[in-house]
Amino acid sequence: MAQAGPGHYRVWAVSDERILRKEKPAVWERIRSNTIEIDIEPPDRAWQGQQLKSALEALTHPSSAEEARRAARRIRFLNTQDSTRQLAALFWTLYGEPDNVGFELMFGLIESPYRPLAIEAMRSELSAPDHGITEDFLSTLVNLELTADFTGDPPGAGGLSHQEATAFWNSRGVNRLEMMKDEMERVIGALPRKTARARAISLSGFVMAQVGDDSLAKRVIPALIDAWQDLPSEFQRRLIESRWPLLAGPRMVPILKEVADRPPPAHIGDWMTQNEYREIARQHLAELTSGLRQ
Repeated sequence: MAQAGPGHYRVWAVSDERILRKEKPAVWERIRSNTIEIDIEPPDRAWQGQQLKSALEALTHPSSAEEARRAARRIRFLNTQDSTRQLAALFWTLYGEPDNVGFELMFGLIESPYRPLAIEAMRSELSAPDHGITEDFLSTLVNLELTADFTGDPPGAGGLSHQEATAFWNSRGVNRLEMMKDEMERVIGALPRKTARARAISLSGFVMAQVGDDSLAKRVIPALIDAWQDLPSEFQRRLIESRWPLLAGPRMVPILKEVADRPPPAHIGDWMTQNEYREIARQHLAELTSGLRQ
């Protein structure tokens, strides 16, 4: 949706509502609100800069998950060039943050009025030494690239036949997968320059990404297992739970043993997730050790 610049505006809302009538069939009616008039003032650049600075400070040392979410949300809606660059730099780098923080950053990039800048900033982050590139980062970047201009939109919106619509979306899906692979290859070229943690997270992102085939994921599995201890625990769990067929092999035995032998979690709120994780590790371990004995 296009953003309104400074000026005077008349605003109203329109909604289709189902109206219930006594002893008569319900009908749909279009309801229009009253009109209100608003004035949008030019942005205060100094205020925007101060808001960005304070939000970044709050994200660095948040007192609670809610404070972190509010700070990310402030950056999301600032809609400046500087805030767009910060969204790209922060996106999924705050490992361990609540999911809603990452989603605020992601939607800020998607909604940015500076889409070419958002794409450029995200591409720069692909080679940033301390930025781990997750599958969500790659997916968001490719989606921005696909919708950067009108050439990726369905022709004649609303007027396509079922066959034409199917052909369009199939073609778009193929283009998306090819673009994902291209971006992943760029990250692979940057891996030697990344820190241990960022490299491990990027390798995890390749394995978690769904790109139509697993050839690239299989290429990086040995390096991922070598870097396993550099992964945040949440990333380790997601890989074992959702991408096990790619990981399965003798080198995973000591990793699974470590998970299976962990003591029960101290906090009751973590019990279900952690207990299920330990049980999955035990099952995979039994499968592997059984296969090794045969």
